[in-house]
Amino acid sequence: MSSKSHKKSHKNSNKKSHKKSVIITKIETIKNNVQWDGYKIEMSDDSKNIICKIDNRQDCCEVFGIFSPDSKDFDKFIGAKYLSVNFKVIHPDNDLMNEFVVTIHTNKGDIKLILYNQHEGYYPHDIYFQSENETSIFSI
Repeated sequence: MSSKSHKKSHKNSNKKSHKKSVIITKIETIKNNVQWDGYKIEMSDDSKNIICKIDNRQDCCEVFGIFSPDSKDFDKFIGAKYLSVNFKVIHPDNDLMNEFVVTIHTNKGDIKLILYNQHEGYYPHDIYFQSENETSIFSI
């Protein structure tokens, strides 16, 4: 028996699947005195854009807003490859300080975006979150 008869043909085995990388093209802070504060992360593929924002209408004495420990370094993420995004809503037991934390994973590290509301239980604020063409609204 010839050794050739034991070899399998793999004509396509050297071809790699080329999934186009999604690149971060712009990170923008949204400051709208009418309704919203937040962030917009634009991608090379518009369907992957991320928007997270908090209703900025003051009800009483609550303290709310947006914060990113990475805001001074946003420029380093322009051109980074977007890998994934996740979020969590943090409601501590005392329910006085609520947070909506978004983590965007890139090949240059993570971008953390925090939307928060500190209140006495009577003044929640809506959170608008869009990612991968899906939209959700939360209240914190």
